[in-house]
Parts: sequence; structure tokens; C-alpha cells
Amino acid sequence: MNADRENSSQAKASRLAVWLPRLASSVAFALALGYLPHTSHDPVVFGKYDAPYATFLVLLFLVILPAFYYLARSCAVAHVVKSRSGRTFVVRPRHKLTMVVVAVLAVYLAAGALADRFVRRRIMTSNSDGYHPYLQNTPQPNDATLHVNRWGFRGDDLDPAKGDDVFRIFVFGGSTVYCGTVPYEQTHCRVLERQLRKAYPRYKVEVQNLGADWHTTEHDTIKLLFFAQDFSPDLAITFHAINDLVRSFTPDAFGEGAYWSDYRHYLGAIANLATGGRKVPSSMTAGQWCSDLRFDQIRVDGPEGKGINGVRTFFVPKARPVSITEWKSLPAFERNLRDFVAIARSKGMRVLLATQPSLYRDDLPPRLRPLLVFPLSHYFGGKRPSLHSMVDGMRRFNDSTRRLAMRAGVDLVDLERRMPKTTAYLYDDVHYTQAGNYLIGTALADSIIESKTIDRVMERRRDGTKSAH
Repeated sequence: MNADRENSSQAKASRLAVWLPRLASSVAFALALGYLPHTSHDPVVFGKYDAPYATFLVLLFLVILPAFYYLARSCAVAHVVKSRSGRTFVVRPRHKLTMVVVAVLAVYLAAGALADRFVRRRIMTSNSDGYHPYLQNTPQPNDATLHVNRWGFRGDDLDPAKGDDVFRIFVFGGSTVYCGTVPYEQTHCRVLERQLRKAYPRYKVEVQNLGADWHTTEHDTIKLLFFAQDFSPDLAITFHAINDLVRSFTPDAFGEGAYWSDYRHYLGAIANLATGGRKVPSSMTAGQWCSDLRFDQIRVDGPEGKGINGVRTFFVPKARPVSITEWKSLPAFERNLRDFVAIARSKGMRVLLATQPSLYRDDLPPRLRPLLVFPLSHYFGGKRPSLHSMVDGMRRFNDSTRRLAMRAGVDLVDLERRMPKTTAYLYDDVHYTQAGNYLIGTALADSIIESKTIDRVMERRRDGTKSAH
């Protein structure tokens, strides 16, 4: 009877050794097939995959899957291990499977940590390093890499006290002003400073970049009231549209709750921080599996066509494009911009407004549409704004800036009409290449020189100094 039991046990073990590897390998193969319906942004293999992804597929099907089969076959049988002391141990299938599960879990956690550190955090802020209780996020002071000074402005260091020969310009805005993806010397603020210093060698022209990623007209007003005015800028320049425009939505990834005119519903840069990390799905950084069926893919070219901080693409859930006819945040944008102008003037500053250029146009070629980050990433409830909606929205917000400049009697630089809607100047929806930065810096400088703003301010200062004596 014992012999029969032993034979039965061996038979079961034999069947397990045969069927477990087959079953596990079949499941793994079926899952691996999901990596085929993925289209790279720079396809060179079969018109579908780029070289690194094609290499991954070759390794997956010719190396990883066969290795997985042999691993499964090894896990299905017991092995006798003899130690140096002469003791023997039986490593049973359940022991091996436990070790495999632990190893897979460790790899999964490590991959998640790497994705969070090297990719996800480059898409959204998920730590408190740059957190500000009123501004949400701010540049890190004393960041030599980005040429950020001790005050958190992107520019040369400065003292709050201003010399008699100094003409100080503060430029406010979002990421399109901050320009954190391009070297400092290429930013439009630096171009503006160089050109004004060349035109006015007898003065010390200072241009400070107070832009920050995600910031809106609301953030500008806070910075102006509670910080920037302490430096007595002579001229305040600001241009906005896109960041205020998308506040009209409560996007699944960046917002919570119904719309509020103070933008409290839009968590933006601190969405991950405020929600414990649940706002950025892992598919944003690892969505190649069945990506053609599950996701829209955003291409990250960057100002030089090489991506941004190593990121070349990320994924967002597929959403249906819908027409947006009501821009809830437009009245708030107009209110904030109007207040910004009034406050700056009341503090003795001159104001220069500008419209915001964009790549949006109804005839944008299909090959360029994956560059449009904002409509794809601002999906909400399975929907996202259509391309035409973004075209219309930017027109409305820029028209509001034009009307305000006319009514308030302040200078306007119509950057939106000056900049061609091509990738020579814009590497995505609204961010600029080196050529785009140069165009903006030059346009702002030309406007300031033609308006004789610096001449008037400095002449008035000299007259005031003489009167004081």
C-alpha cells in the first residue's frame, strides 16, 4: 500500500512538472502578445517600432519567455540539496514558488521606485521640496543649474535696494516664462536683458524671471503683492493664457471637485502631494502593454528634439474629444489680469502685457498632434477638449488680453500673432525652442525700446533726484 501511495505521489509530481510549465508559459506568452499592439513615435522597424522597443520584443520572445519556461519547469519539481556538512534538504515546488513571488515583488517595487524618481516626478511634482503654502510650487533658490538666485528668481543675483542707474524688469508667468527646459542663456528673459543692455549701455538693466511651472494670473498677483514689490521693479511684464484656460476643467489627474473661480479645484503641481500619489497612474510611465488600444501617447520632443530629462513619451487614458463652448475660468482670468495691472500701477510700475503663442491650429498635421500635452493630459470623465476647442479657447483668452491692454492704456506685444505655429518655434503646445525664445525676447526688447519706457523712467528719476537736492 505504501508503494502505491508513493507511485501515486510521483505520478502527480510528474504531471505537475509537465503541465505547470506549459500553463505558466501559455499565460506569459499571452501577456507578452500585449506588447505587440504598441506604436513607437519614431518607428523604424516594420513602420511600427523604434529600435530599442524592437530589441525589447526580440529579447522578450526569444530569451525571456524561453527562460521563463525553464524556470517554471524547475519550480514544478522537488530538488534535493546537500550541504557541506552532509545534511540533505528537499526544496519543494512551494518553496521555489514562494521565492519566485518574493523576487517578482521586489523587482516590481524597485521598478516603481525608479519610475517615481526618474520619470513620474519629472511629469508632476510629488514631493515637498518646492512646496509653497500659497503658490503651490516655486523654483528652488540657489539652483545653479537653472541659474536661480537666492530669491527664487531665474536671473543674476540682486539686492532689494535699487541703485539710481538700475532699470529693473520683472517678468511674470508660468512655464512659458520660466523656460526651465532650456539653458538660461537661451531664455527669452536673458535675450531681453542682453538686447536692452546693448541698447542702453549707460544704465544697468536687470531682467528677473519670476515665472514658475503651472502658475497662473492668480499666482502672479500673489507674487506681485507679497514679494515682488519689495524689489521696486520699474516694469512688470506678464503673459498668460494656457494655464488659466485649463483651470476651466477639473482634470482627473490634476484636480478634485467642482470649478471654483479661485482655482482651488485645480491641484496642479501638488496633485500627487495632496492626494498621496494616487493622481498619477503608472500607465503614464509604463503603458506600452496594449498601448494602441488603451492609451493616447504624448510625445515629448523637448527644445532640441531629444526629450526632457530623459523622458521621451508618456501615456494617458484614451478619452473622447468633445467641444468646449464655455470657458469657466475666462472671467477669473480677466479679473486677475485686470487686478495685476491696477496693483502694479499703484506701486509705481509700468506694465507690458503680451499674448501667448501656441501650436494650436485647426489644420495641425496628424503627425504633430501627439505633441499637444494639455488637451491629452487634461482628460476628465472619459472626455478631453478637442483641438478646435483649444484653438478657440486660446483665441478667447488672448483676445481678453488685447482688450485689457487697450482699455487700460498699457503696451501690448502680440506674440501670438508674431510667432509662426510651427515646431521651429514651439516644441509642444506652448513651450519654445531656442528660436522661439529669441523671437519673444527680441519682440519684447523692440517694444520697450520703441516706447522709450526706459528713457522716460530714468529721466523722471534724474529729475526727482535733482529736485530732492
